Amino acid sequence: LLEDYFHSLRAEATLAYLETLKQNELYKVKQDSYEQINLLAVADSVKFSLGDIGEMDALQAKLEAGVAYNDLMQAETELKNVYSSLDLWVGVFNGDIHYMPLGDLRLTPREFNTAQLLQTALGNRADLAAALKNVDVAHKALKVTKRERNTDVDVALGYNYNTEVKNEIAPAPKFNGVTLGVSIPLKISNTNKGAVHAAEFRARQAELNYEQARIEVQNSVMQNLRQYLSLEEQVRRYDNGLIRDAKSVIEGKRYSYLRGETSLLEVLDAQRTYNDVATSYIETLYNTIAALVALERSAGIWDITITGSDY
Repeated sequence: LLEDYFHSLRAEATLAYLETLKQNELYKVKQDSYEQINLLAVADSVKFSLGDIGEMDALQAKLEAGVAYNDLMQAETELKNVYSSLDLWVGVFNGDIHYMPLGDLRLTPREFNTAQLLQTALGNRADLAAALKNVDVAHKALKVTKRERNTDVDVALGYNYNTEVKNEIAPAPKFNGVTLGVSIPLKISNTNKGAVHAAEFRARQAELNYEQARIEVQNSVMQNLRQYLSLEEQVRRYDNGLIRDAKSVIEGKRYSYLRGETSLLEVLDAQRTYNDVATSYIETLYNTIAALVALERSAGIWDITITGSDY
C-alpha cells in the first residue's frame, strides 16, 4: 500500500507539472493573438488619421485589442496560479518568484500490447497484491479459528516412591507406585459453530474482493488504453493539417486586410477560429499525456519521460 501511495504521488506530481506546461502554451496563444490584433489597431489608427478609414472601423479595432488584452491578463493570472500550485509539490514558497518548468507536451506515440499490459497490471498493482494478501490472512484466520475448537486432551504420568514406615500405629513397607491419567473435557460450546462460519464467510469475502479488484484493474487499464489511443489519433489529425490550415487562413486574412481586400470582421473571425484550434490542440496534447499517465498508473508501470523536462 505504501508503494501504491508513492506511485500515485508521482503520477499526481506529473499531472501538476504538465498542467503548468499547458497553461504556458495557452498563455503564448493569447499573447500572440493580442499582439497581432494590437498591430491591426495601431495600423487602423494611422489609417484613420490619414482619412483612409472611418472612425468606427478604427474604434472597432481598438475595442478588439482591449478585449484581447483582458484575455491575456486572465491567462497570465492562471499561469501564475499554476506556478504557485507547482511550488507546493516542490515544497517551497518564494512569493512571486517561481520555478519555471521546461519541457514539451509532445510525446512520441506509444504502442502497447494489450494482453501483456493486462498481465503486467495484474502482477504490478500494489493494491491488487494487498487484496491477495488479505485472502491469505483470512484463510489463516479460518485455520486458527478451527484449531481453537479442537479438544484439549491432557495425559498425566506419575511415579511415587515411599520408604518403609516403622511406627507401631501405622507401619507400612516401602513401595513404588506409578500413576497414569487421561483428562478429556466435554466442550458443550463446540455445538455452536458461529465463529467458524463467520471466519469462512470472511475468507470467502476476501476472495470475492480480490476477484472484484482484478476485474476493476483490467477494466481500468482497458478504458485508459482506449482513451489514450483515441487522443493520440486526434493529435495526429491536428499535426496532419488542422493547425497548419488555421495558421494559413489567419495569415492570409491579415495580409488581405492590410491591402484593403477584406474587412476587419473577417480577420477577427479568422483569429478566433485559429485561437480555438490552437487551444484545442494544446488541450488535446495535455489530455494525451494525462491519459498516458492514467494508463501507466492503472497498469502499475512507469517509464514516462517528458521531452526536455527540467527545472
